[in-house]
Amino acid sequence: MTDTNGGHARFSYLRRIFKELLLEQLEADNEGDVVLVQRLREQALYIYLLYLVGITLFTDKNAYHVDVAYLKYFRNLELVVGYAWGADALAHLYKELNNVSHYNIKHFSGYLSLLHV
Repeated sequence: MTDTNGGHARFSYLRRIFKELLLEQLEADNEGDVVLVQRLREQALYIYLLYLVGITLFTDKNAYHVDVAYLKYFRNLELVVGYAWGADALAHLYKELNNVSHYNIKHFSGYLSLLHV
């Protein structure tokens, strides 16, 4: 729980796990273990997608971690392309714009590239 900050995973933790998975995959590939290579690639992909979602679409104010609840959307990778990620990111952006409109809020979070469009 210390490494993941409760229901969150720190970006540094995700980067470390991603690198470890890639190294394990390289070793398994050198040994010829095709099943292990495929499993490690899928795990690395899950970690990468979680990291990507956390730093782009659904950022929060602290910018140090991502909610691990997003992992449930990556269970079936064939369905991921059909998700309305843009609509979700826009809804998250509107929520954050509403939050930042209060006088006592000093920081904004959200997908700022979407705000520019």
